[in-house]
Order: sequence, then C-alpha cells, then structure tokens
Amino acid sequence: MSRRRVLVVLTVVLTLIAAGAWWRASADHRVEDPARAEVMAAAARTTTALMTRKADDQPVLPSAAKNLTGRLADEYASQGADVVLPGAVEEKMAMTARVVGTGTAEIGINRARVLVFVDLWARPADADREIPRVALARWASMRKVDGTWLLAGLTPVTGTLS
Repeated sequence: MSRRRVLVVLTVVLTLIAAGAWWRASADHRVEDPARAEVMAAAARTTTALMTRKADDQPVLPSAAKNLTGRLADEYASQGADVVLPGAVEEKMAMTARVVGTGTAEIGINRARVLVFVDLWARPADADREIPRVALARWASMRKVDGTWLLAGLTPVTGTLS
C-alpha cells in the first residue's frame, strides 16, 4: 500500500470517528435553548395572568394588562376578562388558570408562536360550586418589546388530532 493510500484511509477513518463522537455528544447532552425556555416561560406567565381573576376584581387588571401588547392589549383594555371567557365580566366570574405545558412552534428575535396547554377553572360569583376544569389549547403570539416577551394574541388551536 502506498503512503498516499494510507494517508487517505487514515483521514477517512479519523473523520468518521470525529463525526460519530460529535453525533453521540449532541444526542446525549441536549441542552434546552435558553431563548426557547425564556419565551415559553413568558407565555405561561402571561397566559396565567390573563386567565386568572377573582369574582370581585375589576374587568381590567393592571397585573394582566402590563403583560399584553398590540391588538390583544387593546381588546383587553376595552373588554376586560371577556377576552378570555365571554360573559366573565357580567357574571363576575372567578377564574383560575394553570399552564400545564408549552412548546414553541416558531421563534425569532422579536416574535414567537408558543403552544400553551391550560387547565381553567371558572365560577360565577353567585354559584355555590366551581365549574369543572376545562382543558384548553391556545396559540400564544409573543412579541419582544424593550427586551420583555409580551402576549400579543391568544387563539384557539383548531383542527383534529390523530
């Protein structure tokens, strides 16, 4: 075998070993992307703030409003909790939301689309017991404004699962 062939074979073998080591290291040591983790946490936090209220709360809560931007902020300012649950303001609904899961569908520098799974409990002020838990899936449109992720839209997930 010539020296050149040995060098070519050695180069190919070393390249395959390096590629295998890289593949194994990346598969075994997955690290959550900090940008994804940040936007998913913000989507969970803002969705919870928007969907949680006491029966005697004002229709628009400053703690929820500060997490909103764009069209959703405008709709919330004019409709209050009715944005989440139609009739919530008139019925003086108490609502408790718990985000049970999130995932990113799209993420950019200043925009993201996050899938949010929420358990929602609601009770009209004059009811003696809580309405059973309702499981919801929503697309949260997130916008980064001055370095902070804000909720710009919350739309139902449509379609069927197979």
